[in-house]
Amino acid sequence: TLQNPQYKNYNVTAYNQTYSYDNSTVPGLSKVLMEIDPSYKLGDFKIWASMRYFGKQYGNLTNTIYYKAWWENFAGIDYRLSRNCDMKLQIVNFLNQKGISGTLQG
Repeated sequence: TLQNPQYKNYNVTAYNQTYSYDNSTVPGLSKVLMEIDPSYKLGDFKIWASMRYFGKQYGNLTNTIYYKAWWENFAGIDYRLSRNCDMKLQIVNFLNQKGISGTLQG
């Protein structure tokens, strides 16, 4: 997904000062999102993986702080015991990727 999450006509007045955030990228949203979800079914087993890519994200309204792009990844094996019961084993971050963490204050 390619997107361009920008503010339009976003102005704030405080303490007799006007701040304009027009055309700033919305914090916390990437311009590029990609998800790859291969899966294979072998009898009662299903083997699957999910890899998500998030492009650079800004952390504040003025777009002066940003997070580098990162990947998230998951994988698993599902086994169908019966029509009403499945067993699942899921692994998170099997590629040991390091993403963003923490918070930014105001």
